[in-house]
This record gives sequence, C-alpha cells and structure tokens, in this order.
Amino acid sequence: MGQTADPALLLQAIDTLLTLDGDDPLAAEARALSDRILAALPDETMRRRFTKSETVQRILRL
Repeated sequence: MGQTADPALLLQAIDTLLTLDGDDPLAAEARALSDRILAALPDETMRRRFTKSETVQRILRL
C-alpha cells in the first residue's frame, strides 16, 4: 500500500478497496491500522467515536 502522512485517510482508502475487491492481507492491514489509530487517540471520547464509525465497524466485521 502507498504512503500517506494521514493514517485516517489511508484507512478510508483501504476501506474502499476492501469494498471493491478486498482480500485477507488487506483486511489485516486495515485492522492493524485501525488499532494504531485507536492507540494514538488522546482520550476515551475520541476512541469511542472512532470505534463506532462506519468505516471501523465495516473493518471489524471482516
């Protein structure tokens, strides 16, 4: 996958790719990226909102 300085933007791009023609390695990358973003969020409110987002929910269902 390409490089971007914005992990949230990369997560959205991976989510789109997964919707179109995803595979297990891409799904694993999405879950790992989601975990890294979650760990970097500064407070519980932001972590809760991130976890409840449509993008993260789709990734968690894979």
